Amino acid sequence: MHRTFGLLCAGLCALGVRAADLDGTYVLKARSGQLVTRMRVDGQTVRGVIVVPDGATIRLNGTVRDSHARGVATSAHGNGQFQAQLVGNRLELVISQDAGPNQPALDLPLHFERAR
Repeated sequence: MHRTFGLLCAGLCALGVRAADLDGTYVLKARSGQLVTRMRVDGQTVRGVIVVPDGATIRLNGTVRDSHARGVATSAHGNGQFQAQLVGNRLELVISQDAGPNQPALDLPLHFERAR
């Protein structure tokens, strides 16, 4: 019984460590400038912000499990969803939104490198 409980606790601790790995600052260099993403993990909650070259921001709020996160992406241009995965030092982030009356459907993959 104690052995099973110990293994379960060790497994849960390992999940927390992997989730915390998403914490950090990431950069994507594009022709129009540099996009910077800052991610903060608190337990199973992730909050982030993407700053685009013109100074506009996209807010990310969601949940994290292992090295994956998903949730809502919010900007001045509307709301969508995001999915993120950490692969080595690369944050693979996809922002998507459904088609609406004044917006086309969007599925935008972005690949950021860890800055620190």
